[in-house]
Amino acid sequence: MLGAGLYHADPHPGNLLRTPDGRLAYVDFGMMGYVGAGLSAALASALYAHQLRLPPYFALLLRSLAVLEGIALATDPRYQILAAAYPWVARRLLQAEAPRLKALLSQVLYSRGELDFARLQSLLSHAVVDRERA
Repeated sequence: MLGAGLYHADPHPGNLLRTPDGRLAYVDFGMMGYVGAGLSAALASALYAHQLRLPPYFALLLRSLAVLEGIALATDPRYQILAAAYPWVARRLLQAEAPRLKALLSQVLYSRGELDFARLQSLLSHAVVDRERA
């Protein structure tokens, strides 16, 4: 499947059948994806150049997020995962105690060398909205 650039985006036991000759066959092609040859080569090159290795738990986390996003997009094609996650990210950055998160907050708020008040206001308002939902 990857040779043609197509992949099944929801592989789980309910979407796989065993054929009489013992091979696996996919069913339910509602979530398919395509990776062009150029992008595939660029990703492989970047992974090789930087010796990127994902721990298994992280790969599973990414898969879970991708499946959830796919379900949300099937329900609402206008769904934007980053917009939905922004309130949580904002609250997390504003409550940061870890030095790396504090540094990231500083980069976000001082992107052009001066305090970005609009961005600060956005972070605060989204953090409040997320807190009200919790």
